[in-house]
Amino acid sequence: MREKTRPSSTPSQLPLHTPPPTASPPLTRSRWRPWNRFPPSPQQTLTSQAAEAALLRKCDWHVIPMLGWLYFVMSTDRLNIGNARLAGLEADLHMKGSHDFALALIIPLLAQTAFALPSILALKRVRPSRWLAGLAFGWGLATLGTGFARTHPQLLACRFLLGFFEAGFLPGLLLVCSAYYARFELQKRLSLIFAFTVLAGALSGLLAYACAKLGNRGNLAPWRWIFVLEGAGTLLSALLAFFTLPDLPADATFLSEGEKRTLGRRLRADGQDARMDTLDSRALRLILKDWKLYTAAFMAIPLAAAGYGIVFFAPTILAAEGYVGERAHVHSIPIYVVAFALVLASAWASDRAKHRAGFVLAGVGVGVAGYGVLLADTGAGARYAALFLAAAGFYTAQPLVYAWVLNNQCGHWKRAVAAGVLAGCGNAGGILAALVFPRSSGPRFTAGFAVMLGCLGVVGLVAGGFWWGLRRENQVRERGGRNGRLRRRDSEVENLGDAHPAFRFSY
Repeated sequence: MREKTRPSSTPSQLPLHTPPPTASPPLTRSRWRPWNRFPPSPQQTLTSQAAEAALLRKCDWHVIPMLGWLYFVMSTDRLNIGNARLAGLEADLHMKGSHDFALALIIPLLAQTAFALPSILALKRVRPSRWLAGLAFGWGLATLGTGFARTHPQLLACRFLLGFFEAGFLPGLLLVCSAYYARFELQKRLSLIFAFTVLAGALSGLLAYACAKLGNRGNLAPWRWIFVLEGAGTLLSALLAFFTLPDLPADATFLSEGEKRTLGRRLRADGQDARMDTLDSRALRLILKDWKLYTAAFMAIPLAAAGYGIVFFAPTILAAEGYVGERAHVHSIPIYVVAFALVLASAWASDRAKHRAGFVLAGVGVGVAGYGVLLADTGAGARYAALFLAAAGFYTAQPLVYAWVLNNQCGHWKRAVAAGVLAGCGNAGGILAALVFPRSSGPRFTAGFAVMLGCLGVVGLVAGGFWWGLRRENQVRERGGRNGRLRRRDSEVENLGDAHPAFRFSY
Protein backbone atom coordinates (compact mmCIF):
# COMPACT_ATOMS: atom_id res chain seq x y z
CA MET A 1 0.00 0.00 0.00
CA ARG A 2 1.49 3.31 -1.05
CA GLU A 3 2.05 5.82 1.72
CA LYS A 4 -0.12 8.94 1.52
CA THR A 5 0.91 12.37 2.75
CA ARG A 6 -0.99 15.59 3.18
CA PRO A 7 -0.20 18.38 0.73
CA SER A 8 2.08 21.09 2.06
CA SER A 9 0.66 24.49 3.03
CA THR A 10 2.05 27.97 2.70
CA PRO A 11 2.36 30.02 5.90
CA SER A 12 -0.61 32.21 4.98
CA GLN A 13 -2.83 29.13 4.83
CA LEU A 14 -1.77 27.75 8.20
CA PRO A 15 -4.17 27.72 11.14
CA LEU A 16 -3.08 30.09 13.88
CA HIS A 17 -0.37 28.95 16.33
CA THR A 18 0.34 25.59 14.67
CA PRO A 19 3.62 24.51 13.09
CA PRO A 20 3.74 23.50 9.41
CA PRO A 21 2.11 20.09 8.89
CA THR A 22 4.36 17.10 8.40
CA ALA A 23 3.74 13.91 6.50
CA SER A 24 1.14 11.65 8.12
CA PRO A 25 2.06 8.09 9.04
CA PRO A 26 0.58 5.45 6.77
CA LEU A 27 -3.04 4.58 7.27
CA THR A 28 -2.62 1.02 8.52
CA ARG A 29 -5.58 -1.21 9.22
CA SER A 30 -5.13 -0.82 12.97
CA ARG A 31 -5.35 3.01 12.74
CA TRP A 32 -8.08 3.24 10.13
CA ARG A 33 -11.29 4.92 11.23
CA PRO A 34 -14.15 5.97 8.94
CA TRP A 35 -14.10 9.54 10.25
CA ASN A 36 -10.46 9.86 9.24
CA ARG A 37 -11.42 9.64 5.56
CA PHE A 38 -14.99 10.79 5.11
CA PRO A 39 -16.79 14.04 6.02
CA PRO A 40 -19.54 13.90 8.66
CA SER A 41 -22.90 12.68 7.52
CA PRO A 42 -25.77 15.15 7.02
CA GLN A 43 -27.39 13.81 10.19
CA GLN A 44 -24.22 14.46 12.21
CA THR A 45 -23.98 17.97 10.76
CA LEU A 46 -27.58 18.77 11.64
CA THR A 47 -27.05 17.49 15.18
CA SER A 48 -23.99 19.68 15.59
CA GLN A 49 -25.80 22.71 14.20
CA ALA A 50 -28.74 22.14 16.54
CA ALA A 51 -26.38 21.86 19.52
CA GLU A 52 -24.61 25.10 18.56
CA ALA A 53 -27.92 26.90 18.09
CA ALA A 54 -29.00 25.74 21.56
CA LEU A 55 -25.70 26.96 22.99
CA LEU A 56 -26.17 30.37 21.35
CA ARG A 57 -29.66 30.67 22.80
CA LYS A 58 -28.29 29.79 26.22
CA CYS A 59 -25.62 32.48 25.91
CA ASP A 60 -28.23 34.97 24.75
CA TRP A 61 -30.40 34.38 27.79
CA HIS A 62 -27.51 34.74 30.23
CA VAL A 63 -25.45 37.49 28.55
CA ILE A 64 -27.81 39.95 26.85
CA PRO A 65 -30.75 40.71 29.21
CA MET A 66 -28.88 42.01 32.28
CA LEU A 67 -26.18 43.82 30.30
CA GLY A 68 -28.90 45.40 28.16
CA TRP A 69 -30.94 46.39 31.20
CA LEU A 70 -27.98 48.03 32.96
CA TYR A 71 -27.03 49.89 29.78
CA PHE A 72 -30.65 51.02 29.52
CA VAL A 73 -30.52 52.28 33.12
CA MET A 74 -27.17 54.01 32.53
CA SER A 75 -28.51 55.74 29.43
CA THR A 76 -31.61 56.90 31.29
CA ASP A 77 -29.47 58.36 34.07
CA ARG A 78 -27.34 60.12 31.44
CA LEU A 79 -30.30 61.53 29.49
CA ASN A 80 -32.32 62.85 32.40
CA ILE A 81 -30.48 66.15 32.74
CA GLY A 82 -31.96 67.43 29.47
CA ASN A 83 -35.46 66.86 30.80
CA ALA A 84 -34.53 68.18 34.25
CA ARG A 85 -33.50 71.43 32.57
CA LEU A 86 -37.03 71.94 31.29
CA ALA A 87 -38.43 71.07 34.73
CA GLY A 88 -36.66 73.93 36.55
CA LEU A 89 -33.14 72.65 37.31
CA GLU A 90 -31.35 75.84 36.25
CA ALA A 91 -33.62 78.19 38.21
CA ASP A 92 -33.49 76.18 41.46
CA LEU A 93 -29.69 75.90 41.43
CA HIS A 94 -29.21 79.54 40.35
CA MET A 95 -27.31 78.54 37.21
CA LYS A 96 -26.30 81.50 35.05
CA GLY A 97 -26.40 81.35 31.27
CA SER A 98 -25.88 78.34 29.05
CA HIS A 99 -22.28 77.85 30.13
CA ASP A 100 -23.27 76.56 33.60
CA PHE A 101 -25.50 73.92 32.01
CA ALA A 102 -22.82 73.06 29.44
CA LEU A 103 -20.36 72.53 32.30
CA ALA A 104 -22.79 70.08 33.92
CA LEU A 105 -22.81 68.15 30.64
CA ILE A 106 -19.05 68.24 30.13
CA ILE A 107 -17.88 67.18 33.62
CA PRO A 108 -19.14 63.56 33.44
CA LEU A 109 -17.90 63.22 29.88
CA LEU A 110 -14.41 64.31 30.92
CA ALA A 111 -14.45 61.72 33.70
CA GLN A 112 -15.65 59.00 31.32
CA THR A 113 -12.97 59.86 28.78
CA ALA A 114 -10.20 59.82 31.39
CA PHE A 115 -11.19 56.64 33.20
CA ALA A 116 -12.53 54.41 30.39
CA LEU A 117 -9.24 52.71 29.55
CA PRO A 118 -7.96 52.26 33.15
CA SER A 119 -11.32 50.77 34.09
CA ILE A 120 -11.26 48.19 31.29
CA LEU A 121 -7.75 47.09 32.31
CA ALA A 122 -9.15 46.24 35.75
CA LEU A 123 -11.30 43.51 34.18
CA LYS A 124 -8.18 41.35 33.86
CA ARG A 125 -8.07 41.15 37.66
CA VAL A 126 -11.72 41.45 38.71
CA ARG A 127 -14.64 39.31 37.55
CA PRO A 128 -16.88 41.29 35.17
CA SER A 129 -20.00 40.33 37.12
CA ARG A 130 -18.62 42.03 40.25
CA TRP A 131 -16.89 44.95 38.56
CA LEU A 132 -19.78 46.01 36.30
CA ALA A 133 -22.36 45.59 39.06
CA GLY A 134 -20.19 47.69 41.40
CA LEU A 135 -19.95 50.42 38.77
CA ALA A 136 -23.74 50.41 38.41
CA PHE A 137 -24.19 50.76 42.17
CA GLY A 138 -21.79 53.71 42.16
CA TRP A 139 -23.52 55.65 39.41
CA GLY A 140 -26.88 54.88 41.03
CA LEU A 141 -25.71 56.64 44.19
CA ALA A 142 -24.45 59.56 42.11
CA THR A 143 -27.80 59.89 40.32
CA LEU A 144 -29.70 59.72 43.60
CA GLY A 145 -27.43 62.36 45.11
CA THR A 146 -28.07 64.70 42.18
CA GLY A 147 -31.71 64.88 43.22
CA PHE A 148 -30.66 66.45 46.52
CA ALA A 149 -28.06 68.91 45.16
CA ARG A 150 -28.67 72.44 46.45
CA THR A 151 -25.97 74.36 44.57
CA HIS A 152 -24.30 74.29 41.19
CA PRO A 153 -20.96 72.97 42.62
CA GLN A 154 -22.82 70.12 44.33
CA LEU A 155 -24.46 69.27 41.00
CA LEU A 156 -21.02 69.22 39.33
CA ALA A 157 -19.61 66.93 42.03
CA CYS A 158 -22.45 64.44 41.53
CA ARG A 159 -22.03 64.63 37.76
CA PHE A 160 -18.30 63.91 38.07
CA LEU A 161 -19.00 60.80 40.17
CA LEU A 162 -21.61 59.74 37.62
CA GLY A 163 -19.03 59.89 34.84
CA PHE A 164 -16.36 58.20 36.95
CA PHE A 165 -18.51 55.13 37.61
CA GLU A 166 -20.04 55.01 34.12
CA ALA A 167 -16.60 55.14 32.46
CA GLY A 168 -15.88 51.43 32.66
CA PHE A 169 -19.30 50.01 31.89
CA LEU A 170 -19.53 50.39 28.11
CA PRO A 171 -16.02 49.04 27.35
CA GLY A 172 -16.67 46.19 29.78
CA LEU A 173 -19.94 45.41 28.05
CA LEU A 174 -18.24 45.38 24.64
CA LEU A 175 -15.46 43.10 25.88
CA VAL A 176 -17.82 40.58 27.47
CA CYS A 177 -20.15 40.39 24.46
CA SER A 178 -17.31 39.97 21.96
CA ALA A 179 -15.98 37.02 24.00
CA TYR A 180 -19.14 34.96 23.38
CA TYR A 181 -20.09 35.52 19.75
CA ALA A 182 -18.60 35.05 16.30
CA ARG A 183 -18.01 38.18 14.26
CA PHE A 184 -21.26 38.08 12.29
CA GLU A 185 -23.32 37.10 15.31
CA LEU A 186 -22.16 40.07 17.38
CA GLN A 187 -23.96 42.86 15.53
CA LYS A 188 -27.50 41.71 16.33
CA ARG A 189 -26.66 41.35 19.99
CA LEU A 190 -24.88 44.69 20.29
CA SER A 191 -27.65 46.49 18.43
CA LEU A 192 -30.25 44.92 20.70
CA ILE A 193 -28.35 46.25 23.71
CA PHE A 194 -27.91 49.66 22.08
CA ALA A 195 -31.61 49.64 21.22
CA PHE A 196 -32.23 49.71 24.97
CA THR A 197 -30.60 53.16 24.97
CA VAL A 198 -33.08 54.29 22.33
CA LEU A 199 -35.93 53.18 24.57
CA ALA A 200 -34.18 55.02 27.41
CA GLY A 201 -34.71 58.23 25.47
CA ALA A 202 -38.42 57.49 25.21
CA LEU A 203 -38.72 56.47 28.87
CA SER A 204 -36.76 59.52 30.02
CA GLY A 205 -39.32 61.77 28.36
CA LEU A 206 -42.20 59.74 29.78
CA LEU A 207 -40.73 59.81 33.30
CA ALA A 208 -40.17 63.56 33.08
CA TYR A 209 -43.81 63.98 32.06
CA ALA A 210 -44.96 61.89 35.05
CA CYS A 211 -42.70 63.79 37.47
CA ALA A 212 -44.09 67.08 36.21
CA LYS A 213 -47.52 65.81 37.29
CA LEU A 214 -46.19 65.14 40.81
CA GLY A 215 -45.58 68.84 41.38
CA ASN A 216 -43.69 69.59 44.62
CA ARG A 217 -44.88 66.48 46.43
CA GLY A 218 -42.64 65.54 49.35
CA ASN A 219 -41.03 69.00 49.24
CA LEU A 220 -39.14 67.91 46.11
CA ALA A 221 -39.37 69.79 42.83
CA PRO A 222 -40.32 67.74 39.74
CA TRP A 223 -36.73 67.76 38.41
CA ARG A 224 -35.51 66.30 41.71
CA TRP A 225 -38.02 63.46 41.47
CA ILE A 226 -36.52 62.55 38.06
CA PHE A 227 -33.10 61.91 39.63
CA VAL A 228 -34.44 60.31 42.82
CA LEU A 229 -36.63 57.77 41.04
CA GLU A 230 -34.01 56.89 38.45
CA GLY A 231 -31.27 56.63 41.08
CA ALA A 232 -33.35 54.32 43.26
CA GLY A 233 -34.13 52.11 40.26
CA THR A 234 -30.43 51.91 39.37
CA LEU A 235 -29.47 50.83 42.90
CA LEU A 236 -32.02 48.01 42.85
CA SER A 237 -30.82 46.94 39.40
CA ALA A 238 -27.18 46.89 40.58
CA LEU A 239 -28.03 44.61 43.51
CA LEU A 240 -29.76 42.21 41.13
CA ALA A 241 -26.80 42.38 38.74
CA PHE A 242 -24.40 41.03 41.38
CA PHE A 243 -26.16 37.66 41.02
CA THR A 244 -27.08 37.65 37.32
CA LEU A 245 -24.31 39.33 35.28
CA PRO A 246 -22.14 36.94 33.22
CA ASP A 247 -18.39 36.52 33.48
CA LEU A 248 -16.05 35.75 30.57
CA PRO A 249 -16.65 32.28 29.05
CA ALA A 250 -13.74 30.59 30.88
CA ASP A 251 -15.32 31.52 34.24
CA ALA A 252 -19.00 31.39 33.24
CA THR A 253 -20.94 29.26 35.71
CA PHE A 254 -23.87 28.70 33.33
CA LEU A 255 -21.67 26.84 30.82
CA SER A 256 -20.52 23.25 31.21
CA GLU A 257 -16.94 22.30 30.35
CA GLY A 258 -18.13 20.78 27.08
CA GLU A 259 -20.04 23.95 26.19
CA LYS A 260 -16.95 26.07 26.92
CA ARG A 261 -14.92 23.90 24.54
CA THR A 262 -17.62 24.17 21.87
CA LEU A 263 -17.73 27.95 22.27
CA GLY A 264 -13.96 28.16 21.95
CA ARG A 265 -13.99 25.98 18.85
CA ARG A 266 -16.64 28.18 17.21
CA LEU A 267 -14.62 31.34 17.85
CA ARG A 268 -11.43 29.73 16.52
CA ALA A 269 -13.27 28.66 13.37
CA ASP A 270 -14.36 32.30 12.98
CA GLY A 271 -10.72 33.39 12.89
CA GLN A 272 -10.66 34.50 16.52
CA ASP A 273 -7.82 32.19 17.50
CA ALA A 274 -5.38 35.08 17.12
CA ARG A 275 -4.26 35.67 20.67
CA MET A 276 -2.79 38.51 22.67
CA ASP A 277 -2.97 37.34 26.25
CA THR A 278 0.30 38.94 27.38
CA LEU A 279 0.72 42.70 27.60
CA ASP A 280 4.48 43.05 27.22
CA SER A 281 6.51 45.74 25.48
CA ARG A 282 6.17 44.05 22.06
CA ALA A 283 2.40 43.74 22.43
CA LEU A 284 2.15 47.35 23.55
CA ARG A 285 4.07 48.48 20.46
CA LEU A 286 1.73 46.46 18.24
CA ILE A 287 -1.27 48.11 19.86
CA LEU A 288 0.11 51.65 19.63
CA LYS A 289 1.17 51.18 15.99
CA ASP A 290 -2.20 49.76 14.89
CA TRP A 291 -3.75 52.18 12.39
CA LYS A 292 -7.17 50.60 12.97
CA LEU A 293 -7.21 51.88 16.54
CA TYR A 294 -6.73 55.49 15.46
CA THR A 295 -9.28 55.10 12.68
CA ALA A 296 -11.76 53.86 15.28
CA ALA A 297 -11.12 56.99 17.36
CA PHE A 298 -11.68 59.28 14.36
CA MET A 299 -15.01 57.56 13.70
CA ALA A 300 -16.14 57.43 17.34
CA ILE A 301 -15.54 61.08 18.26
CA PRO A 302 -17.56 62.85 15.51
CA LEU A 303 -20.24 60.15 15.49
CA ALA A 304 -20.79 60.53 19.23
CA ALA A 305 -20.87 64.32 18.86
CA ALA A 306 -23.67 64.05 16.31
CA GLY A 307 -25.53 61.64 18.59
CA TYR A 308 -25.19 63.70 21.74
CA GLY A 309 -26.55 66.67 19.84
CA ILE A 310 -29.85 64.79 19.78
CA VAL A 311 -29.53 63.05 23.15
CA PHE A 312 -28.83 66.18 25.19
CA PHE A 313 -30.71 68.83 23.27
CA ALA A 314 -33.80 67.22 21.71
CA PRO A 315 -36.05 68.61 24.52
CA THR A 316 -34.43 72.05 24.16
CA ILE A 317 -34.81 71.99 20.37
CA LEU A 318 -38.44 70.94 20.69
CA ALA A 319 -39.11 73.71 23.20
CA ALA A 320 -37.63 76.21 20.77
CA GLU A 321 -40.01 74.90 18.10
CA GLY A 322 -42.98 75.70 20.33
CA TYR A 323 -43.45 72.38 22.13
CA VAL A 324 -43.33 73.82 25.63
CA GLY A 325 -43.02 71.95 28.95
CA GLU A 326 -44.85 68.63 29.00
CA ARG A 327 -45.48 68.76 25.25
CA ALA A 328 -41.71 68.76 24.65
CA HIS A 329 -41.30 65.62 26.78
CA VAL A 330 -44.16 63.82 25.03
CA HIS A 331 -43.07 64.78 21.49
CA SER A 332 -39.56 63.39 22.10
CA ILE A 333 -40.90 59.86 22.67
CA PRO A 334 -41.85 58.96 19.02
CA ILE A 335 -38.37 59.99 17.85
CA TYR A 336 -36.80 57.21 19.90
CA VAL A 337 -39.46 54.63 19.06
CA VAL A 338 -38.77 54.99 15.32
CA ALA A 339 -35.01 54.85 15.90
CA PHE A 340 -35.46 51.65 17.96
CA ALA A 341 -37.11 49.84 15.04
CA LEU A 342 -34.44 50.96 12.56
CA VAL A 343 -31.58 49.90 14.86
CA LEU A 344 -32.88 46.33 15.05
CA ALA A 345 -33.65 46.14 11.32
CA SER A 346 -30.19 47.36 10.28
CA ALA A 347 -28.46 44.95 12.68
CA TRP A 348 -30.35 41.96 11.32
CA ALA A 349 -29.60 42.97 7.72
CA SER A 350 -25.90 43.61 8.44
CA ASP A 351 -25.33 40.22 10.06
CA ARG A 352 -27.29 38.46 7.34
CA ALA A 353 -25.27 40.17 4.61
CA LYS A 354 -22.02 39.73 6.60
CA HIS A 355 -21.18 43.30 5.76
CA ARG A 356 -20.67 46.43 7.87
CA ALA A 357 -19.30 49.32 5.81
CA GLY A 358 -22.30 49.90 3.54
CA PHE A 359 -24.73 49.92 6.47
CA VAL A 360 -22.55 52.37 8.41
CA LEU A 361 -22.51 54.71 5.41
CA ALA A 362 -26.29 54.34 5.00
CA GLY A 363 -26.85 55.32 8.64
CA VAL A 364 -24.53 58.30 8.26
CA GLY A 365 -26.45 59.33 5.13
CA VAL A 366 -29.76 59.30 7.02
CA GLY A 367 -28.23 61.43 9.77
CA VAL A 368 -26.81 63.89 7.22
CA ALA A 369 -30.27 64.27 5.71
CA GLY A 370 -31.74 64.98 9.14
CA TYR A 371 -29.19 67.60 10.15
CA GLY A 372 -29.35 69.12 6.68
CA VAL A 373 -33.07 69.80 7.09
CA LEU A 374 -32.52 71.12 10.61
CA LEU A 375 -29.88 73.50 9.27
CA ALA A 376 -32.15 74.76 6.49
CA ASP A 377 -34.71 77.46 7.23
CA THR A 378 -37.81 75.25 7.28
CA GLY A 379 -41.00 75.18 9.27
CA ALA A 380 -41.55 73.58 12.67
CA GLY A 381 -43.15 70.46 11.18
CA ALA A 382 -40.21 69.75 8.87
CA ARG A 383 -37.69 70.34 11.65
CA TYR A 384 -39.56 67.96 13.93
CA ALA A 385 -39.50 65.31 11.19
CA ALA A 386 -35.77 65.96 10.71
CA LEU A 387 -35.16 65.03 14.36
CA PHE A 388 -36.43 61.53 13.48
CA LEU A 389 -33.84 61.25 10.70
CA ALA A 390 -30.96 62.61 12.79
CA ALA A 391 -31.71 60.26 15.69
CA ALA A 392 -32.23 57.24 13.44
CA GLY A 393 -28.95 57.90 11.62
CA PHE A 394 -26.90 58.09 14.81
CA TYR A 395 -28.52 55.19 16.65
CA THR A 396 -28.20 52.98 13.56
CA ALA A 397 -24.57 53.82 12.81
CA GLN A 398 -23.14 53.71 16.35
CA PRO A 399 -23.54 49.97 17.13
CA LEU A 400 -22.50 49.14 13.57
CA VAL A 401 -19.25 51.07 14.01
CA TYR A 402 -18.57 49.48 17.41
CA ALA A 403 -19.17 45.95 16.10
CA TRP A 404 -17.11 46.64 12.97
CA VAL A 405 -14.12 47.82 14.99
CA LEU A 406 -14.31 44.92 17.47
CA ASN A 407 -14.68 42.40 14.64
CA ASN A 408 -11.23 43.46 13.45
CA GLN A 409 -9.45 43.52 16.81
CA CYS A 410 -8.40 40.06 17.94
CA GLY A 411 -6.74 38.99 21.16
CA HIS A 412 -7.79 39.89 24.72
CA TRP A 413 -5.63 43.00 25.11
CA LYS A 414 -6.31 44.29 21.59
CA ARG A 415 -10.05 44.10 22.20
CA ALA A 416 -9.79 45.55 25.68
CA VAL A 417 -7.87 48.59 24.46
CA ALA A 418 -10.18 49.01 21.44
CA ALA A 419 -13.25 48.91 23.70
CA GLY A 420 -11.70 51.53 25.96
CA VAL A 421 -10.82 53.75 23.01
CA LEU A 422 -14.34 53.51 21.56
CA ALA A 423 -15.95 54.40 24.87
CA GLY A 424 -13.48 57.14 25.78
CA CYS A 425 -13.53 58.79 22.37
CA GLY A 426 -17.29 58.56 22.24
CA ASN A 427 -17.49 60.56 25.45
CA ALA A 428 -15.01 63.08 24.06
CA GLY A 429 -17.43 63.63 21.18
CA GLY A 430 -20.13 64.45 23.70
CA ILE A 431 -17.98 67.31 25.01
CA LEU A 432 -18.04 68.91 21.56
CA ALA A 433 -21.82 68.60 21.35
CA ALA A 434 -22.26 70.18 24.78
CA LEU A 435 -20.49 73.35 23.64
CA VAL A 436 -22.28 74.14 20.37
CA PHE A 437 -25.94 74.32 21.43
CA PRO A 438 -26.23 77.37 23.71
CA ARG A 439 -29.85 78.29 24.39
CA SER A 440 -29.15 81.79 23.09
CA SER A 441 -28.64 80.35 19.59
CA GLY A 442 -32.20 79.02 19.45
CA PRO A 443 -34.58 78.50 17.85
CA ARG A 444 -32.43 77.82 14.77
CA PHE A 445 -29.21 76.55 16.45
CA THR A 446 -27.40 77.17 13.17
CA ALA A 447 -23.86 76.70 14.51
CA GLY A 448 -24.77 73.51 16.36
CA PHE A 449 -26.48 71.87 13.40
CA ALA A 450 -23.65 72.88 11.06
CA VAL A 451 -21.06 71.30 13.35
CA MET A 452 -23.11 68.11 13.67
CA LEU A 453 -23.51 67.92 9.90
CA GLY A 454 -19.76 68.30 9.47
CA CYS A 455 -19.12 65.59 12.07
CA LEU A 456 -21.22 63.08 10.15
CA GLY A 457 -19.38 64.00 6.96
CA VAL A 458 -16.09 63.16 8.70
CA VAL A 459 -17.51 59.82 9.86
CA GLY A 460 -18.49 58.96 6.29
CA LEU A 461 -15.03 59.77 4.94
CA VAL A 462 -13.19 57.85 7.67
CA ALA A 463 -15.52 54.85 7.34
CA GLY A 464 -14.82 54.74 3.61
CA GLY A 465 -11.08 54.84 4.30
CA PHE A 466 -11.41 52.10 6.92
CA TRP A 467 -13.24 49.90 4.40
CA TRP A 468 -10.52 50.44 1.77
CA GLY A 469 -7.71 49.83 4.26
CA LEU A 470 -9.13 46.51 5.47
CA ARG A 471 -9.62 45.25 1.91
CA ARG A 472 -6.07 46.23 0.97
CA GLU A 473 -4.59 44.52 4.05
CA ASN A 474 -6.47 41.31 3.26
CA GLN A 475 -5.07 41.40 -0.29
CA VAL A 476 -1.53 41.86 1.04
CA ARG A 477 -1.93 38.88 3.36
CA GLU A 478 -3.35 36.72 0.59
CA ARG A 479 -0.15 37.36 -1.38
CA GLY A 480 1.94 36.37 1.65
CA GLY A 481 3.11 39.92 2.25
CA ARG A 482 2.97 39.56 6.05
CA ASN A 483 4.44 36.06 6.35
CA GLY A 484 7.75 37.45 7.56
CA ARG A 485 6.13 37.85 10.99
CA LEU A 486 6.10 34.06 11.33
CA ARG A 487 9.91 34.02 11.55
CA ARG A 488 9.79 35.50 15.04
CA ARG A 489 10.05 33.40 18.18
CA ASP A 490 7.05 31.17 18.92
CA SER A 491 6.11 33.21 22.00
CA GLU A 492 5.94 36.36 19.87
CA VAL A 493 3.97 34.70 17.05
CA GLU A 494 1.41 33.43 19.56
CA ASN A 495 0.94 36.97 20.90
CA LEU A 496 0.48 38.82 17.58
CA GLY A 497 -3.29 39.20 17.86
CA ASP A 498 -4.87 40.28 14.58
CA ALA A 499 -1.38 41.10 13.23
CA HIS A 500 -0.95 37.34 12.63
CA PRO A 501 -0.71 36.74 8.86
CA ALA A 502 -3.49 34.13 8.94
CA PHE A 503 -6.08 36.57 10.34
CA ARG A 504 -8.49 38.07 7.81
CA PHE A 505 -10.37 41.30 8.36
CA SER A 506 -14.11 41.74 7.82
CA TYR A 507 -15.84 44.71 6.28
